[in-house]
Amino acid sequence: MGNANKWILFFLCTMIFSFNAFAQDEKSIDTRRFLFGAALSVLPDGGGSGGSFEFGFLLFHNEIRDIRNHIVINSPHMHDDDGVDNEILNINEKISIGSITQNGLFRSYGFIEGGIGFYETESKELFKTPLTYNFGFGFGLDIFIHDTTSFLIEGGINEHIVDTQWLFMPKITIGARVYF
Repeated sequence: MGNANKWILFFLCTMIFSFNAFAQDEKSIDTRRFLFGAALSVLPDGGGSGGSFEFGFLLFHNEIRDIRNHIVINSPHMHDDDGVDNEILNINEKISIGSITQNGLFRSYGFIEGGIGFYETESKELFKTPLTYNFGFGFGLDIFIHDTTSFLIEGGINEHIVDTQWLFMPKITIGARVYF
């Protein structure tokens, strides 16, 4: 089984588990179950920047914490160790674990993520192999400006595997989410 096939199988299993766990959660009727979001990211060491769109859904909720699954489409522009510009298009699976404050103004969370995608350079077309892989972790804060709308700030570490290079990048993200 090829490396790409293992990643696809991993994501399918994760999705099946996520939908199963989501279906078992019947106690959180008043909790917003779904979210849409958009964000901009910057890699502070001069490595590049990018944008992302996400769709998320609630996996688990109780009085203390909630667990959410986010499916994120990223499009970062980054420079590798040789100074080559890489345009990347990938899809990530992101799991966040957090809690909302008593007054409902903030949701702090930690997250892990991983994904697979395509990249383009001057000498390689976007949808040709080899693929790119990434994984990372970090923390975030949703600041609710309305009952269903939040402003998000995230900080984290991402590791991108582009061709044969491992690109270790810190990342800062700002954006907005709508819960429904």
